[in-house]
Amino acid sequence: MNNLTELYIKIKEFATSHNMVNEFFLARDENDLRNREFDYRTLSIMPLEANISRDLNSPVYTLDFAVVILDKVIYENEINNIAIIEENLFIVGQLQDYLIQNNYDVNFENVDVMSMKEGDYTVSSAVCDFQVVLARKPYQLDIDN
Repeated sequence: MNNLTELYIKIKEFATSHNMVNEFFLARDENDLRNREFDYRTLSIMPLEANISRDLNSPVYTLDFAVVILDKVIYENEINNIAIIEENLFIVGQLQDYLIQNNYDVNFENVDVMSMKEGDYTVSSAVCDFQVVLARKPYQLDIDN
């Protein structure tokens, strides 16, 4: 059975073993992203919401996460600015493939690509939401009073 802890461990393994990612962390809220010094390229996930269902006698948890990938390059170099976007999107695609290969039922949404000038650098981000469906126990549990 896939559970949330196993999912977190899989994503962390992906990020820490990926040659293009220098840092991984779980953001607890948006302030974690705003108030942090990054070791670029950073991959972060943030839980957003969950749904619990027993529809059609198929008990599942459906969880939504945000994925944020950040990197920076020297501002003046246009080719590097395009390459950083391409690389960020590549990592998002590989994360999706990795989770599917590890038997997770995932659905990735549109990827927002944003860039901003920070001093002599361009900081580029790829931000998307993804949804994962995790199996629950197939029978109803006693209530723990």
